[in-house]
Amino acid sequence: MRGGIRGLSGNLNLTLLRTFVRVVEVGHAIAAARSLYLSQSAVSMQLTALSNAVGLPLLERVRGRWVPTAAGKELYESAREVLGLLDRLEQRIADLSLRQTGHVRLVSARIVADLALVPVLAGFTRARPDVRLDISIMGCREAETACSRREADVVLTAEPFDLEASAIYSIGDDEIVALLPLDHPFAVAPAVTVEQLAAGPLVLHGMRSTITALLRSRLGSRFEDLDIVHELPSTGTIVEAVEAGLGCSLLPRLLAERAMRCSRVVALPVDGVDLRRKIIAVTPLGAENEATRVFLAWLCATGDVLSGLDAETLPPARLHGV
Repeated sequence: MRGGIRGLSGNLNLTLLRTFVRVVEVGHAIAAARSLYLSQSAVSMQLTALSNAVGLPLLERVRGRWVPTAAGKELYESAREVLGLLDRLEQRIADLSLRQTGHVRLVSARIVADLALVPVLAGFTRARPDVRLDISIMGCREAETACSRREADVVLTAEPFDLEASAIYSIGDDEIVALLPLDHPFAVAPAVTVEQLAAGPLVLHGMRSTITALLRSRLGSRFEDLDIVHELPSTGTIVEAVEAGLGCSLLPRLLAERAMRCSRVVALPVDGVDLRRKIIAVTPLGAENEATRVFLAWLCATGDVLSGLDAETLPPARLHGV
């Protein structure tokens, strides 16, 4: 056995130990392979290599299950202890890295700042007060530029987003709806069509906004039929323009419904075109630090950041642009 121990220490491989522990825990090589995302043959080869390193049989078949031999039981207990120590060491090192670089440069496009930035900040601060978020709010194209130049660790924005060399995570569902003045002829209708909107003047965000990019993508050639009379820089200004009768507009549903609380406008769904889109978190590829990974993991675990929000829960604050 002395020679076997020297063989084990000289050929110690954490992958072999993890595979062996998993096989002992589930009792079947196939189930272990599935949970480890390995082939059954790869698991068998690793078990053979580990047994050869130890110099003794580690597993035996008992009523269709793999159970550890006496040597296997000793190795299993020791392997669990070793792997547990390594996992705790990895976590301590991650925590140390977090303390040294415990901040995330978070850029939010104004659309997300309007929709969900405060709930995101409140939820994450409660969950991880040790991680600081350094926040900037800017237009969607400026946010894309910050991401491409690696001047941001995470960008919160909305589709469409076509920047290459970036990782994109869906964090919420959004829908663009029509915003009409309360005295508009279609204000009492259950919905409006693109053709009905195109028959009158429209007040939209600038041509570089995510809303305009979405309209171009979903409407195709029909986009050219829209009579865009004003391009305004902020959602608040657009709401005021619609209320004043300068034209209809298209806004995220939650923002349009919030505008209804404060202004003489009405929000209606748009028939004949799918204007649903994703709210997304974007990171430059290969640029994640530990604090960024913690923030992204929390965002993804939270699910839809807009879930549970409605016009009543959003404060009637001054609206920014998209």
